[in-house]
Amino acid sequence: MKTKFHEAIIPRLFFTSDQHFSHRRIIEYEKRPFAGVDVMNEELIHRWNTVVPENGIVICAGDFSFSKASKFTDHLNGTIHLVQGTHDHYAAHDRERAFASVSDILYLAVGEQFIVVSHCPFESWERMHYGSWHIHGHTHGHARKVHNRMDVGIDVPGCTYAPWTYNEVKNMMEALDVPE
Repeated sequence: MKTKFHEAIIPRLFFTSDQHFSHRRIIEYEKRPFAGVDVMNEELIHRWNTVVPENGIVICAGDFSFSKASKFTDHLNGTIHLVQGTHDHYAAHDRERAFASVSDILYLAVGEQFIVVSHCPFESWERMHYGSWHIHGHTHGHARKVHNRMDVGIDVPGCTYAPWTYNEVKNMMEALDVPE
């Protein structure tokens, strides 16, 4: 899917991945600071809605939920576009209702910035030598640093268990001190 946004959309555009709603073991695997899965689910919804306005646009790079997706999307601000992750088959039966779109890979243009979104990280992506960004999830912050590539998962160091704003992603890309 290819989508073009005017730069005016930037204040309403967010990126995220790897919420793992209803995944009990993720708390242990990623050392999340939650007492249990219900507490985690409630806190992730709260943190999302604190950052994302009702008219927000959220690009989720996969692994959204281990159960019915609409159980969570019904309580989240914004229009959510899902790029399928490795665990999103758990939410397969209601994806069309829960998300504005579902794709395996998403190509965005935000003004002049071209962005490739997938769940797993790529070593090479479309227009990478022309300044395009690659946004992904899956690695929970453990991927090797690559110029113009960013894991937008909620477990990434510096994330507050909430979606990243477009400007936060831009600042992280600019601060990434990795040769091209």
